[in-house]
Amino acid sequence: MNIFVRTSALVLALCGAGCSLPTASQRAQQVYRLQPVAAEARPAERSPRSVVIHLLPVAAAPGLGSSAMLYSEGAGDGAPNAGGASPGEGAQSPVRPGLALMPYRDSRWLAPPAQLIGAAIAQTLSRQPWVSAVETNVRLAPPAWALHCELGRLEHDIDGTRGVVRLELTCQLAGDEPRGIVAHWRFDQWQAVTTNDAPHYAAAAQNLLDRALRDIVRRVRAHVLSGGRH
Repeated sequence: MNIFVRTSALVLALCGAGCSLPTASQRAQQVYRLQPVAAEARPAERSPRSVVIHLLPVAAAPGLGSSAMLYSEGAGDGAPNAGGASPGEGAQSPVRPGLALMPYRDSRWLAPPAQLIGAAIAQTLSRQPWVSAVETNVRLAPPAWALHCELGRLEHDIDGTRGVVRLELTCQLAGDEPRGIVAHWRFDQWQAVTTNDAPHYAAAAQNLLDRALRDIVRRVRAHVLSGGRH
């Protein structure tokens, strides 16, 4: 009996030092990124003079400072838009966001979404033929324009089998001549998803960002073309 007790104690001690029981394998993390959009050719229109734009870091609303992909669940408030209307600015979403936000367990953004959106804005503007440079961290030349945006919302709202992705981005454009804020706008749109999962969430977020980026290009180009008198 004493031999058995001593042997058992030795086995337990050895296992405590170096043995481990098999554990369930963890699922690999899926990482998603957000991309810029290509330059749009406008051969029939007059192109504005080439300018330097200073892009400030995109600010993030509280809770959006991490790389978590956030979703809300169970806050339904009625039927979807009649006739399958396309989502747009000011259109009512078929799903009301819930009060509790939760992160996807096995999926995340490559970086905090404000950083990804900031990089996408910089790359999109730098691809425009009327932009000579987009300055972010270092100022190499006096910029004629400064752009600042804040990410207010990027989330996946789920109500049963229905789901929408919503992107809210607020921007201000400042000019050097005349000096001061020349434009302020808010992009707030949603897109329905056919499946409530991270891949469809990421794809819808990219589509919404494409719209927001084209809107930024359109607005900035109009003010550059008019010299701030718009």
